[in-house]
Amino acid sequence: MTKTLAHQLADYACGLRFEDLSKEVLHEVKRRVIDSLGCALGAWKEDPCAIARKVASDFSAKHGSTIIGTSHKAPPDWAAFANGCCIRYFDYNDTYLSKEPAHPSDNISAALAAAESVGAGGRELITAIALAYEVQCRFCDAASIRARGWDHVTYGSFSTALAAAHLMKLDPGKARHAVNIAGVAGAAMRQARAGELSHWKGVAFANAARHGVYSALLARAGMTGPGPIFEGQMGFEKQLGVSLGNVAEKFAVPFEKTDDWPASMILHTSIKFWPAEYHSQSAIEAALFLREEIGDPTTVHAVTIESHDAAVEIIGSEPEKWKPKTRETADHSLPYITAIALIDGEVTDKQFEPQRFKDPEVWKFLENVKVERNAELSALYPDAVANIVHVDLAERRSGYRICQWAVREALDLDEGDRLTWEIRGGRVAVTTDRPAFYRWEGVIKNSSGDVVKEMNEAPHPWFDAKVNWRYFDSNPRGQKFPHLQIWSSRGCPYKCIFCVWPATMTGNDPDGTSARSVRHYKREYLQPFLEKCLREATIRSIYFDDDTFNLGSKHTLEMCGMMRDLRVPWSAMCRADTIKMDVWNEMKESGCFGVKLGFESGNQFVVDKIVNKHLDLNYAADVVRHLKKIGMTVHGTFTYGLPGETPAQRQETKKYIASLPFDSVQESGTAEIEGTPLATLRRSGALKAYENAKIDENYQHHVDGNKKYQQLARALQEA
Repeated sequence: MTKTLAHQLADYACGLRFEDLSKEVLHEVKRRVIDSLGCALGAWKEDPCAIARKVASDFSAKHGSTIIGTSHKAPPDWAAFANGCCIRYFDYNDTYLSKEPAHPSDNISAALAAAESVGAGGRELITAIALAYEVQCRFCDAASIRARGWDHVTYGSFSTALAAAHLMKLDPGKARHAVNIAGVAGAAMRQARAGELSHWKGVAFANAARHGVYSALLARAGMTGPGPIFEGQMGFEKQLGVSLGNVAEKFAVPFEKTDDWPASMILHTSIKFWPAEYHSQSAIEAALFLREEIGDPTTVHAVTIESHDAAVEIIGSEPEKWKPKTRETADHSLPYITAIALIDGEVTDKQFEPQRFKDPEVWKFLENVKVERNAELSALYPDAVANIVHVDLAERRSGYRICQWAVREALDLDEGDRLTWEIRGGRVAVTTDRPAFYRWEGVIKNSSGDVVKEMNEAPHPWFDAKVNWRYFDSNPRGQKFPHLQIWSSRGCPYKCIFCVWPATMTGNDPDGTSARSVRHYKREYLQPFLEKCLREATIRSIYFDDDTFNLGSKHTLEMCGMMRDLRVPWSAMCRADTIKMDVWNEMKESGCFGVKLGFESGNQFVVDKIVNKHLDLNYAADVVRHLKKIGMTVHGTFTYGLPGETPAQRQETKKYIASLPFDSVQESGTAEIEGTPLATLRRSGALKAYENAKIDENYQHHVDGNKKYQQLARALQEA
């Protein structure tokens, strides 16, 4: 007989143990508890929180739970409600973005209340919180319910009931009835977030938490609930008009072995930077940057916010968002949040006080704020929660456009740094007194400064956690996002004919005619920077994108020691023949899960004489097999269309690829990029046959391969 979803959930909740959780999950649960307590204390005096606390304080319980900020112990379900109101009310707690967005730290009030009522320890509490996150986030992945008129907190009745059942040590049968009771009376209407918002917007999940704990208490006492609650004739899926699909597979017991371990969905949630609805966070960032540059907000003539579908639907479409009359409406209004960031130059609790969001001057400003859908931004969601803010100034109607992540990637600015804008026909030239690291929307011009000759004495590079969330490179396989890409060295002694890295990234030997010096970052320079990044952001893996990470055992082992200390999964761009097998083993033991290996060709003559890589393909093949044997992933890179490469040699490359257990393979056409030896030789006239040549469908140039190789060989010999 097929198990119902309620059976699956109950078995999962009862079977999960502290020992099943990864160290990353443990760390994040602790962070979310601290964050939630901070949110609760910040909102403690707000009206809805005071109301909930007053009502809950009218009741006491022998095995009660403490109401935050008091010594009073109320029944655990009432404590879950009162504390949940405080955690949620400022809209500052964490977020999960999926088909149905949510704030999963809302579950923490229920877990705290249930844990205290039964005298559970810290390990049991951590496990229950991770369980609640898992259930709610998996449901959010399975189906969106807001479009059908139901609020996302509906899923919270199930997640909090299971967390409480786990802490109360209910058996699977009683845990299932807790789920059934929670579900049959737990559907919440979306009206809580429509139009002018009331107190209930900020306390709706607190009520779901109260109901979840209450359902577990009833089930513990022997109360039964109707089932099957999800699949039944009048069950959850039928009544809410959604299908939860294969969500039951996510709760299989025994637990599926994955890189993240069981109950790891908390790793995919985010903590906010500002006390406002999450979809507005990037708009705030852009607006604050603009305010700094504009200076006087009275010069703003109009504002246009381009946003994605979820933001427009939730916080950017109803007329009440342009004249907020309650705090709940204000912190869920994309036009108000963006406008007030421009006007005040900050977004704190002060911006959500009635005298501020009801200010007639602010409402007048909002009359000139528009919100528009942007299909490209919608396509990025939920991997990126992007907004674009346009500001038209009274003296320059054409204005300029700021894309929030592009600017923050482009400039590393502290207060007092000089910044000069120059508008030229829609292009923006920026001059600063400090180095710029990326390009955006035009031209960035750096002023001259002293050159740092010793790279271990240079300032640490700029880092922005929000930018990190928007970059995805899935190879080598096993990357956990968000991840950090960094170098541990510069330079490469090899002279591969097509390699663009020396010309564009490492700044040495652009034409391949001189020795390429290899410079390593020292551990004492690199480790403090990585520790800073790990403190400031939820980084789940690190990728070393050096020219060649493993040039010599000494540096490789030094980096392995560093990564052992950091205790974060990592991967690297490597060469297959520069270290022995025992050093590969040490990389694996220090947390390296995968590598990128450059081969370029499966023909030894091409590798040695054309590419100039001089890689031992037989030994490289042994390395690939060894890496797979010790459990690492391997991404191989190959290049076609090399000068002089024959069709037979290309076929040999394909056979070489097929013979090895790669996890992924990159096959590229040769690109003659300026600054590479190949482009230099062509420009000198040595490769005239390459002029204006095109690549066919087999990545081969439309010129005679032997003729090209002869020209190249002569040019290399002369060089």
